Amino acid sequence: YWPENGVHRHGPIQVEFVSADLEEDIISRIFRIYNAARVRKRSLTLFISAYMRFSCFSVMNDGYRMVQQFQFLGWPMYRDTPVSKRSFLKLIRQVDKWQEEYDGGEGRTVVHCL
Repeated sequence: YWPENGVHRHGPIQVEFVSADLEEDIISRIFRIYNAARVRKRSLTLFISAYMRFSCFSVMNDGYRMVQQFQFLGWPMYRDTPVSKRSFLKLIRQVDKWQEEYDGGEGRTVVHCL
């Protein structure tokens, strides 16, 4: 549901891929989200998933939100625990750092498992 490149439209919502970075078992992606039907400020949301995807939404003044998504690749399906505890803890630290830097620790977190 997110673009690997370019822009995808979902009704009035436009999701634009900005960048991606792979570090060990963690892919970090940045998207720009527009709502063409209604542009207004809202509070931050953080979105996670296991294979783990953490997406962090921040409000911008120009009618869009920047979304930071963290995808954890080190937890295979049908396995009770991640392959590496160290990699998983690194993911948690990255998400905590993002929350502190961009929302003063007030962001919400949603876990999304595949």
